[in-house]
Amino acid sequence: MNLLTLKELSSPATPLSTLTKWAREGKLTGAFKIGKKWVITDEDFESFIKKEREANNSPLSTNVQQSSKKVGQDEF
Repeated sequence: MNLLTLKELSSPATPLSTLTKWAREGKLTGAFKIGKKWVITDEDFESFIKKEREANNSPLSTNVQQSSKKVGQDEF
């Protein structure tokens, strides 16, 4: 088990500010503060990434409702 700071985990795809916000909101499960720094175990972070990937990797047809009518056009 390795403890990683959010700064160590930050990247252009997930900046430190986003990781910190998620930790404060409880979305980044497993993150906790030691002193003034947020930390998370490498296992908890990998689990979080896996859950996010699965949640966002569903087929489009289940996430988007298709409409037969065009938006903004009235029927006459």
